Amino acid sequence: VRCVYTEPKGFVWIGTNAGLGRFDGQKLRKYVHRQEDVHSLPHNYIHQITEDIQHNIWILTDGGIAQYRRSSDDFAIPLDDRGHPILAYSACLTEQGVIFGGRNRIYRYDYDSRSIKLLLDFSSDPYFAISAISRWDEETLLCCSRWQGLRLINLRSGERRLPPFDCGKEIMALLIDSHNRIWLAPYNEGLRCFNPEGRLLASYTTDNSGLSNNVVLSMAERDSHIWVGTDGGGINSFNPLTEKFIHYPSTWEDKVASICQFTPGKLLISLFSQGVFIFNPAT
Repeated sequence: VRCVYTEPKGFVWIGTNAGLGRFDGQKLRKYVHRQEDVHSLPHNYIHQITEDIQHNIWILTDGGIAQYRRSSDDFAIPLDDRGHPILAYSACLTEQGVIFGGRNRIYRYDYDSRSIKLLLDFSSDPYFAISAISRWDEETLLCCSRWQGLRLINLRSGERRLPPFDCGKEIMALLIDSHNRIWLAPYNEGLRCFNPEGRLLASYTTDNSGLSNNVVLSMAERDSHIWVGTDGGGINSFNPLTEKFIHYPSTWEDKVASICQFTPGKLLISLFSQGVFIFNPAT
């Protein structure tokens, strides 16, 4: 299982490398690519699942973006100007629509026109597949490539520049929290926290904190805490006020690919090679 997403009042969506699952509380419905069906998934490898403010569910696959159609229980596959599927690995929401990060390209789904358009094409730059994307300011995105580091990309001018901090080229996870702090997980180096001006606020590893593992795979914010999923060290909860980690020993050895809100007091987590689990921190 690569990713999970819980609709506020609906289904649980589960993305894997072998298709998509939708759980309604009783039954699991599976969706896979079928070559003869133009409204099936474009590919079985799922990178991300997200929902926009109009309650559209977007599935980012290795063969292109798919938009779930509730009325027919299948998918619309947006195409670019050349009639090709639109490949994207990451997404973030704006007031006007959804921003999608692809391979040296950025697209936007516009709520008014209900269509996806290419915003920026920087194919002349070195290879930069955007594995995570977040809003930096009104005009700028913080983009992360799993193997090529970070870039700030201005949507208006197209300018690409380095952010005011450096964590190397191998970044496992990215989170900008509700206080505008930037959390980064360089491979095998724990967590680093910066302010937007680039000042290092804190650096946490297994040597100087209660973090259970230095390889961080996923992060999520809930109730002013940062939840951290690691590669073999399970789940940690971090309180920025006390600067203390709480590790949950029952999750030891788990490889936590993603974390999301499930119900008040509970999280939904996906584990590599194991599946999806409801996690109750209280128990």
